Amino acid sequence: MKERRKINRWNLLLLIPVRHADSNDVLGYITDLNDNGIQLLSKNSIELEKIFSLSLCLQDLKQAFIFKGINQDCIPFEAQSRWFDKDENQDFHKTGFEFINISPEARNAISQLVSNVAEI
Repeated sequence: MKERRKINRWNLLLLIPVRHADSNDVLGYITDLNDNGIQLLSKNSIELEKIFSLSLCLQDLKQAFIFKGINQDCIPFEAQSRWFDKDENQDFHKTGFEFINISPEARNAISQLVSNVAEI
């Protein structure tokens, strides 16, 4: 199958949790990302075409040595689930999310993820 993406995509060398903004529960772990979205690995399937209020939390980002310019405990953003696939390990699911509403602080954190823990 021919790859149709034209945007650079980076695989992360660490699994960074993404949390539900309201409950702080982990939805999944970022496995790769680009400027427009993220791919999450999760134990449970995630409803498609739904907009989620999510967050990256400072406690999780510190494990990846990411905290420059981050002054909040959690950085909220919104993303819509776009596609789903089973992981090679059949116990897990991969879901692609497109950023819908992302603040400059969240963009900064994503940029630092690419710089610090992405396989480039």
